[in-house]
Amino acid sequence: MGPTFQLVDFFEKKLGDDGGPLLATLLQGTNNRTSAAGAGLAGLARAAAGLPKVISALRDGRYDDLERVEGGKQFLSSVREYLDEFGWQAESWGLPHIPTWAEDPRTPLMLIARYLGDPNLSPDAAIQRSQREHDEAMRELESRLSGDELAEMKGRLAACEGHVSISEGRATWQLTIIGSVRVPLLTLGRKLVQAGAIDDPNDVFFFDIDELNEAARNPSPSYKETAAARKADLARWEQLAPPPFLGAPPAEPPAEMQPMLAKFWGLGVEPSKQKNVINGNAASRGSARGRARVIFDLADADRLQEGDVLVCPTTAPPWTPLFALAAAVVTDTGGILSHSAICAREYGIPCVAGTQVGTSQIPDGAMVTVDGAEGIVRIEE
Repeated sequence: MGPTFQLVDFFEKKLGDDGGPLLATLLQGTNNRTSAAGAGLAGLARAAAGLPKVISALRDGRYDDLERVEGGKQFLSSVREYLDEFGWQAESWGLPHIPTWAEDPRTPLMLIARYLGDPNLSPDAAIQRSQREHDEAMRELESRLSGDELAEMKGRLAACEGHVSISEGRATWQLTIIGSVRVPLLTLGRKLVQAGAIDDPNDVFFFDIDELNEAARNPSPSYKETAAARKADLARWEQLAPPPFLGAPPAEPPAEMQPMLAKFWGLGVEPSKQKNVINGNAASRGSARGRARVIFDLADADRLQEGDVLVCPTTAPPWTPLFALAAAVVTDTGGILSHSAICAREYGIPCVAGTQVGTSQIPDGAMVTVDGAEGIVRIEE
């Protein structure tokens, strides 16, 4: 990240406030694991397009019928190949208790059905749009810099070529590790269900390793009560919105941490003083107007319709195919180099990141305008 932080600073000093988003656009258009996952879903949509019975089952949400309809076995074989490669990612970091796409493919099948309804929604079209924006950003840059400055910029940019692919690869493999951990733990969970210790194999994720070892040696129905209490506890805590800080805000961080806190985590945004305006980080250029859809987890992904603005706490690679449906993205956390920002630019849509308050202050269903160049979200009355 070091060379990229330095390059963002270079652009901001030379070009002002829009320098950062312009530079970030130039980092896009590279092959990476997240864009490959989106392209794979687009390929599945193309495969389904020639199978009328499969299309009908997908559009009706009859996923359990796919095995029996004409062409369904062929299509599902391709789906399984895709899920073997991309389907074991956890929904987000630290959430091993949520089933992966490989276990429950309803979300990717829903997305394929949406792509079939409008080819312009396909990740393929989004990636092409992103490449056009990359080329336009380079032309703009060449018109605003010249001589030694342009040469310095291109040299610095070359040093950052691997940033997006490394960042997205890191995220993909971290989440795949978390998702893959489910396999042995669910095997234990099924044995504990057979022994009468728990009601659901997935309940193993509500115990620590020492407790699971003890349960395996001495299974007891008392574990059912513990699992139920802890699941209720989690459900209660999930309804609470934590404040930005506990106690007084921290003092000025060390200088070497400031780029990471601002550019990656997105801290330092000044709250808006206007009632219907939310400030954030200008993370992906462009402007879009749409109906806000506040989504906290992928179980609600089917609520996102074409042209909606996705409003969420943050995103991880499994969220990215939703960007093909969204007109724009607004997140509570993240800066110009966060995953949400990178993927919004990959899909060529506006993004305002790190608002801190987007999911709490933007009403679900409200009409909003997202200005990804200014880092502003306007909520319409």
